[in-house]
Amino acid sequence: MDIDFYWDPGSTNTYFAWHLLKPIADLHDARIKPHCFNLGYVFRQNRYALTDEPLAKMRNRKRDLMRWAARYERPFRIPDQFPIKTSRILRAAVAMRAWNQEAAFIDAVMTQYWEQNDHSIAER
Repeated sequence: MDIDFYWDPGSTNTYFAWHLLKPIADLHDARIKPHCFNLGYVFRQNRYALTDEPLAKMRNRKRDLMRWAARYERPFRIPDQFPIKTSRILRAAVAMRAWNQEAAFIDAVMTQYWEQNDHSIAER
């Protein structure tokens, strides 16, 4: 069985879903099938900017994210540079698929950006 997983490396939801979905897939002997999804493009097309949200909502969102990180013992942090452009990363993921390295690539990207605060992944 396949689990279709639509992801964007600049999404906090992607970070948590990627890590929380793996044990579920293992439990059910399923394979996670990643699909690149450029969330920034969707946001631009709908004239939405996360940074335009009310300050109170942003504070609550950050608190919720940190609760998720604590609950699931993830070394998550909000990067200093957020958001980032993700199109290069998404293209690289598709290229890595040809070598059967897409999942390892996604792991590395999530670690570098959401755990190690390395926004340079968007520029490589």
